[in-house]
This record gives sequence, structure tokens and C-alpha cells, in this order.
Amino acid sequence: MGEGTFGPMPKKESKENSEDASLRMQAVRYWRTQDNQVAFARLINVEPKRWNNVERGAPVSKDMAFLLVRKFAGLTTDWIFFGKEDGLPMRIQAELADALGKVRTSPLRAGAKAKRGGGWSAKNPVTSS
Repeated sequence: MGEGTFGPMPKKESKENSEDASLRMQAVRYWRTQDNQVAFARLINVEPKRWNNVERGAPVSKDMAFLLVRKFAGLTTDWIFFGKEDGLPMRIQAELADALGKVRTSPLRAGAKAKRGGGWSAKNPVTSS
């Protein structure tokens, strides 16, 4: 087989895609627990640092995506990686859309994220001092 038989090499994930995946991962956390990163990481049995990296924009690994799909019935890898909703059950589609909206509009998303070392918690809002 000659070079190029299978087309060009896949491109690295763009910053925009990485940010979108980061928001989707924050939405998954909010959807399932509305808790902080450490508690959620314990729930899915991963190191809190690893989960924090994912929420801060590190690429979502296949292992992480499969872990989430196994842990939370109805979640799909298509949604995790690409934001495709067509494979999600309608109820989960609506719940994730709601969670994503809350994550996007969270006042903690901008300044407090850096101030607190990453992420936000619906149970522990940050107030200005």
C-alpha cells in the first residue's frame, strides 16, 4: 500500500474543540452530581488531578470517555468527543443541554476558575471579596 492510501493524518484537536470538550465535561459533572471536581473524581474513580486536567482543556482520552459511558447510562462517546446529540436519549439530551447552559453562564467560569485552581461547584459558589 502506498503512502496516502488512507488519506491525510488526522489533525490535532483544535483549541476550540478542546474548550468545547472541556465545557461538556464540566456539564457531565454538573448533570450527575452538581458537586466539586474532587467529589466527582471519586465518584468515577479517577485521580482528582486527572479530572481537573480534563475540565481545564486537556484532551479527553478514549479511556476517560469509555469510563464515563459505562458509568452513566445513555451518555455517548459521540457527545463527549464531538457534541453530537443524535445518539442521546431525549431526556438526557435535555438534561445535558440544561447543564451545559448552566456551566456556560456560571459566574465562576471566568475569574473564579483561576482564583480557585480550576472549576466551580454549584454547591460552593465563590463570592467576591
